[in-house]
Amino acid sequence: MIDVSTIYTICDQRAEQERQRADDLINEFARCSQWLQAALDHNIETTHSLNDICKGIFEGRYQFWPEDDAAMVTEIIEFPKARHLHGFLAGGNLETIQATIPKIEEFAKASGCTAATIMGRPGWTKALKDMGYGKGLVMTAKVFNTLDGQ
Repeated sequence: MIDVSTIYTICDQRAEQERQRADDLINEFARCSQWLQAALDHNIETTHSLNDICKGIFEGRYQFWPEDDAAMVTEIIEFPKARHLHGFLAGGNLETIQATIPKIEEFAKASGCTAATIMGRPGWTKALKDMGYGKGLVMTAKVFNTLDGQ
């Protein structure tokens, strides 16, 4: 006969561990939120809120890279003939961000990515040139209106 109470105890322990990991991630995200919000504020339009980013991390759509004095957010984008790890949000200390990129690149390679891309202000091209990054496509944008009508 199956000892259901033991199985329920194990499930409860796992649920508590998951809750603790979630709490730790929420606290770490909150600690880094000022840097991420500052980066979001530089965009031509509001594409994400901090809540959107946090939700995407919990859903597994985004990867969160917190450091002592900086944080980055990436996503994996699938194309018909390529897979890119795309950095779309970074804030905090530039030197820390630069020092973290090799770790992120290793994650990208282990995830089967064929390239790493970054979308941000023009200064990122210069900041990452010595790390092998160069200018790719240029995004030119015109905002018509926002999805929330504001």
